[in-house]
Amino acid sequence: MLRNFSLLLCLIGISGFSLSLIAKSNLSIDDINYQNSESHIATNLKVKKSFRYSTHSKDEFKVFYNTVHELEASSYKEAYLLALAIVAAKFEFNPINKIRHFQKEKNNLEILIAENPNNLELRYIRLAIQLNTPKVMSYKDNIEEDSEYIINELRSNPQIPQIIKDYFVHFLTRHDINFT
Repeated sequence: MLRNFSLLLCLIGISGFSLSLIAKSNLSIDDINYQNSESHIATNLKVKKSFRYSTHSKDEFKVFYNTVHELEASSYKEAYLLALAIVAAKFEFNPINKIRHFQKEKNNLEILIAENPNNLELRYIRLAIQLNTPKVMSYKDNIEEDSEYIINELRSNPQIPQIIKDYFVHFLTRHDINFT
């Protein structure tokens, strides 16, 4: 089982994994649609919950991996495939490889956000990663910017279902980010 998990991490760590997936798709990462159907809302919450716990253990990471891969092809899935690639760095055995993997995937995330600065999911992913990354990694520069963006988006975007807004508010307050 550990061998299969190592193979999984190797597959995720393939050079340019996340960026090449997005580059090959014809989807616009800016077009994430918050559909109000119960199944879409439940799926959205399931993905966010599995992302939240994905760094706690290899088993939780596998849950996140499976949850993301169950999604239909969409820009939403593409955003979380990138998150998956970043979280995979935590489970690298070699510290040098761990840092290299994290830096590469972090740079891919920064490129995507630069190309899609108004994407709530990408901003949430970056914020969650920066809030949980050790200070030694020097990846804390956008916490205030992303927090403000998310708060403003939650206040101004009527397309976001209330339960998703509640999730984001809970996320922000759990990290001592004032939502007033």
